[in-house]
Amino acid sequence: MAEDPRQIMADTLAAVLENMTFTFVDSPEEEVQTTDTEFLHATITFDGPSSGVLGLAAPRGLCAELAAGILGLDADEPEVAENISDILGELLNVTCGNFATAMFGETGVVNQSIPQITRLDETAWRGLMARPEAVKFIVDDAPLIAHVVMEERR
Repeated sequence: MAEDPRQIMADTLAAVLENMTFTFVDSPEEEVQTTDTEFLHATITFDGPSSGVLGLAAPRGLCAELAAGILGLDADEPEVAENISDILGELLNVTCGNFATAMFGETGVVNQSIPQITRLDETAWRGLMARPEAVKFIVDDAPLIAHVVMEERR
């Protein structure tokens, strides 16, 4: 595989966030710090010319901001809280579809799972941040982690 999946995922995620949530994504110059204690982690599997897993994790507060951007509401409105998990999953779903097109082309057939959302505590967040496949971002002054693990077809 000639293309770097991490870079394609990073570029794809940045475009999806900018287009769907009207936020801008930066790469941190140093280790990302946060005082948040609750995080959400979305994962999705895909199967096509290669298979793998994409993931996206962020503090709950940033997830609320992203959801509010999509819904056109303020982050503290009840509809935002009710839909945070679904919207995080949809952001990952769209990212996965665009990632698959960038990786495998317009004619590559890729099946995606339903996104799975889990809550992370601070220890799990730090563990995810330390993984070698983690790509770190800053979105609205908050940290966001994305990751991709690819499995080659034999």
